[in-house]
Amino acid sequence: MNENIDELLCKLDDEIDRKCLEIKQRNRNKILQTVFITTCVLFIILPIVLIFAGVSLWTFCIPAIIFFTISFSLLSPLALNNKSGGLEI
Repeated sequence: MNENIDELLCKLDDEIDRKCLEIKQRNRNKILQTVFITTCVLFIILPIVLIFAGVSLWTFCIPAIIFFTISFSLLSPLALNNKSGGLEI
């Protein structure tokens, strides 16, 4: 009887691993969906709140544009120069 249980567990091991991976992927997708929806809502609400608070959108956007421009110009050679597609440490 004990051998049958061990044999059954060995046969089902791959299915158990596959199901665990599927559950982890489903949880990850839910988290990513929540982050995406939150980001979209903030993208819509934040400018409206700034306008009602009396802050000019340009005052908010110019530092962000400068930051992204500097970041892109400094980090793009690192990303494009590497043959493996990532940064090797």
